[in-house]
Order: sequence, then C-alpha cells, then structure tokens
Amino acid sequence: HRDLHSFPTRRSSDLKTPVAEALVTLQLGGGMWQTKSDSKGVFRFEKRRYEWYDVWASKAYLVSNKEHIRNSEQSESPKSRFPTVHLMMGPGKLLKLQVTSKATGRPIAGARIRLVYPDRRTEKTDTAGEALMSGLRIEKQQIVAEAPGHARWFGEIDLRSLSDSTAFAIPLEPGGTVVGTVTDESGRPVSRAWMDGRRAKDMGDFYHLDSPRTDRLGHFHDDYLPLDTLIQFSPSHDEYLRCEPQEFTLNSQKPKAELHFVLKRRPHISVEGIVTDERGKPLAGATVINHGRNSGQVQKTTTDAQGKRSEEHTSE
Repeated sequence: HRDLHSFPTRRSSDLKTPVAEALVTLQLGGGMWQTKSDSKGVFRFEKRRYEWYDVWASKAYLVSNKEHIRNSEQSESPKSRFPTVHLMMGPGKLLKLQVTSKATGRPIAGARIRLVYPDRRTEKTDTAGEALMSGLRIEKQQIVAEAPGHARWFGEIDLRSLSDSTAFAIPLEPGGTVVGTVTDESGRPVSRAWMDGRRAKDMGDFYHLDSPRTDRLGHFHDDYLPLDTLIQFSPSHDEYLRCEPQEFTLNSQKPKAELHFVLKRRPHISVEGIVTDERGKPLAGATVINHGRNSGQVQKTTTDAQGKRSEEHTSE
C-alpha cells in the first residue's frame, strides 16, 4: 500500500482559523480526485502513486492557490511520501453568468453550466437564466453551457484580466440530437465504447459529448449538437478495430439523427523471443515491456533461464 498524505487548510486572512468543509482537489493531467477538509481544516488523500500532483481548495467565495507537490521517494520505490502542504485561502473571483436563446433573446431557465478546466463544478440557471459561480481561481476557465433544444456552447474566460465580480452573457444557438448504438458483428451491444464527435474535416474541434461512452446496451446520445453543420461520429474500443466515421447534418426540419455502428473484434497474437547480451549469451531475469497503444495496455514479462520470453494475447 502507498503512504497517505494530509494537509491542513487555513484562511489566509487569519492563519489560526481552519476552514472546514473546504472542497480539496488533487489533479494530475485529466485525472482528478476530491475530498473535503474536516473541522480542523485537515484533509487527506490515500494511496496516491504518481510522482507529482497539483492541489488546491475552494469553499463558497474562498479559494487557495494551486500547489505543486512531488513524491520524495525514488520512482522505483513501492512507497509514496509527499510533503505536508498548507493551503492559504482568500477571496476568489465571482462570475455572474446569464444564458439566453440567441433566436428569441429570452433567458433560459434550467440551463446547465459546467466548469471543465481547471476548476470542475456545475450550476443550473434560475428562472432569469442566471447562475453565480464564486470562489474561482484567478486563471483561464473553460466553460460549457447546455440547454435542451440548443447547441452546446464552449468557451474560455480569462479571469486574470477581469474584475473581482464579472457578468458574462452566453447566447445559445438552436440545436439538435443524435442517438445511436454500437454492436459487434453478432449484434451484441458493445459497452464502454468511446464516442468521438466533431465537426467533419476539423480534427481539432471535438464536442464535449453528453454521453462520451456507450452504456451496457451499447447506446449513446448527445442532445446539444449544432444545426446546419456537417458532423462526424465514430466509436473506439480497445478490444475492437476502428470503423469508418459516419457523417450527418441536423437542421430545423430534421433536428434528430440516428446512427448504428458495427465493430469487428481486434485480432490477438502471441509473441515469443530471446534476450541476449552483446556476446549472444541468453539473459535470464530480464524484463521485457510492451507499451501497447496506451498506458492501459502495458504488459510486462521476465525472461527464463534460457533468456526466453513470451506474451500471450498481445493486441496487434
């Protein structure tokens, strides 16, 4: 098991006052873990195994700076040891967001507003189409806004150049829906397939899909796609070969599309070999690593007394 590490959280204006129930976020790349501080302002994350993390805290209008922490143990060590970190909290930025229909100019109640990076939180607009987000870190914030019958809005707000309290309007264009299924060649549903949706011929402009993976029945959907735009969808799954993407365009007369994908199972092979030194002598106990196509497919094996190694069911 990995060592745990804990950090007290305190208000910057009064170093003797702990902040209880602060939401503390631990982040590494796209991975994120959260917990809350106790009555003494102390929090902990257990069994964290990577070499470094970013950590910060927020509560109501308070927010701390982001702290970068590193594991003090050697990379090959089975243990982790992180320094105790004091997160000093102070007032963060306040965003007053209003979501309206671009077609009618009217406010949209119940619209979902999500901070997706670096902060992560969700609010819904009230009857006036408004939502408040307080205690934000003074950084660039990526924001997504969604409402039924409208296209998803995605944008970035740089809080570093704005006042402590800023009003921001989000007009939503009319939108449509796509639904579909992913099955294998025998018609069985493929669950946990990753759905990639983007503007056709624009590989950099992907959508933050409503259901990025298929469910246990192989179903997927997205309710916030733009109209009059050529869109392509394609599924991917580690156990299946990629298939050709399908393209479609939604419009006011046809705001819904239905798609069906059939995936072929990926062939598997076995690999055998011999590891030798520079004189051609077999090496026993050598570690051979196959990194696959991503970090989730790493396979390790060790050579035997004759320097031989084998890997079963290695994906092509």
